Amino acid sequence: MTVGLDEYLTLAEAAALLKVHRSTIRRWIDQGDLPAYRVGQRRLALRRDEVARLVRPVAPVSPTPPAGRRRGAEPAAPSFTPAEQERARAELEAAIARRAEIPPLTPEERERGLRAMQEAKALGERILRERNGVPFSPSWEIINEFRDERSRQLS
Repeated sequence: MTVGLDEYLTLAEAAALLKVHRSTIRRWIDQGDLPAYRVGQRRLALRRDEVARLVRPVAPVSPTPPAGRRRGAEPAAPSFTPAEQERARAELEAAIARRAEIPPLTPEERERGLRAMQEAKALGERILRERNGVPFSPSWEIINEFRDERSRQLS
């Protein structure tokens, strides 16, 4: 039995195509919503057609909002017609095909990228030295502080 490797995507490729984070793809795999296939001991692959099946219409919009819905809340997304659903699938397949057409990096491009990564690492080390070894706060702490402050302002 031969396997066409063009039929498979990496987690990063699937996440980019669906415009979600890789952790979302992993969660869908863990929940059993998206089958994954082991490639070697560590890598996972996803079948293109199974990723495309994730694109489907949402529930139809009811004329009255459901009980308990807050006033001014965003309405449910409209459902897709079969033609719209097919067009979305075709667009996804076209994006997958375009991704397969991207040529690999040239040796010069690889070298430039490695140099840029080394320069970024050196810059990070220099900034850390200037801060006497004290790293920046994690971004989630800063975001939570601003969110709490905004909540206090609105209360």
